[in-house]
Amino acid sequence: MLPLMFRRDAETDTDMFKRFTHRIVLLTTHFRYPNRTLLFARARLFMDRIELTGWTASQKYRLRLALDQIVDIVWENLSGKHGTAVFHLREQGPVAVEFSQPRLWQRTLQERLRWYQTAPEKSSPEPHLHRMPLRDFVACTTSMT
Repeated sequence: MLPLMFRRDAETDTDMFKRFTHRIVLLTTHFRYPNRTLLFARARLFMDRIELTGWTASQKYRLRLALDQIVDIVWENLSGKHGTAVFHLREQGPVAVEFSQPRLWQRTLQERLRWYQTAPEKSSPEPHLHRMPLRDFVACTTSMT
């Protein structure tokens, strides 16, 4: 039996997909977990979420982190090729992820989260991304290496 983090529940996955509507990828790079191995692991930043995907030995793995659920990010070891980000979420425990190009992820996520924190209507559960000015978009592409 795989740990809860590596199990995929089709019902939950479908429900979560309905919640996220944006499909434009702002940033994508390789990632890894400090204590787990995933094959073909990719981290993708969308306007409203981070998707971590890959393959375990027996099945596909996907974890979605909604940007509005991120309370804090602690960055470690940004000087190396891989830097660690520990995401502290509202409704679940911390998630540690090692990103390639950590400074790019740090800068991009800081901009995205800054916008979420200064959104005009904080009481609304839906972020008002359609009201975000184009000058506030941070979009970067990276190579597969």
